[in-house]
Amino acid sequence: MMIDALKNRVIRKLQGPIAPYTIRSFDQMSAILSWILDLSDETTGSLDFNGKSILEIGTGNYLNHPISFKVLGADRVLTIDKFHHLSLEQSQSSLSQNALCRRYFSKRITEDQFRERFTPFMAEPLSLNRLQDLGIEYWAPFDLLEDRLDQKFDVVFSYTVLEHLSESMLADFLRASLVPMKPGGIAIHLIDLEDHKRPGNQPFEFLGDSREWSESLCAERGNRVRASSYGRIFSEMKDECKWTCAYQSVRFDPERPSSIRPEVQHVDERDLRTTTLLYVGEKIK
Repeated sequence: MMIDALKNRVIRKLQGPIAPYTIRSFDQMSAILSWILDLSDETTGSLDFNGKSILEIGTGNYLNHPISFKVLGADRVLTIDKFHHLSLEQSQSSLSQNALCRRYFSKRITEDQFRERFTPFMAEPLSLNRLQDLGIEYWAPFDLLEDRLDQKFDVVFSYTVLEHLSESMLADFLRASLVPMKPGGIAIHLIDLEDHKRPGNQPFEFLGDSREWSESLCAERGNRVRASSYGRIFSEMKDECKWTCAYQSVRFDPERPSSIRPEVQHVDERDLRTTTLLYVGEKIK
């Protein structure tokens, strides 16, 4: 309950009342998703979502990803979250910002396909029943490590979720995410390695924080796990899924703490300063 309350406070602070019209608008999130999928294409070949089933892990406040996958042709989308954060009101507001998204998706669908698939989400106010009629289900609270999921999916997707798990949970969580994947299915995980407290100008501040790094701090600021450790965790699952790091960004400009906590395992300066990872996997048949 403490972590649930903390995450709610953090999300309210970060999202704010204007977020659906700016950083969390459908246009903005469509641009980011399009970029992620383009990078994933370099590993998997051109991804085709027509008629596919999608599992999104970590819904958050918005439905931008599930609706985007439906617009791209998915047959059904299940979006799950350990905590119930979804705001249908904010999701509706986010959808109102849709002037550019059709251009971002133009590599994958035509203008006519975009309008045909997107318009139903604007025709009536969003509700869980309405979403289910349109092929999207929302399950929360749902714990992937504890709750049973009998359905099978072609694609498993997460966006800035894994960094909120403690390092001790990561391997088990990733293995649990492979269970509902069909053989040959694709997994896509975008991981944000920056300190979520002040990512703009102090993205590495938490690496020097002397406190014991609790689950609540992982939820609030990220788990402090560096790129080399993620690489090791993914490589340990090579017999279950063929993983590729499709993207990695590094920031050398911001200052970092002069003293890095010994529990923050890293191999070099670049490892400390890696800020984003995109892992794409294909489940072994």
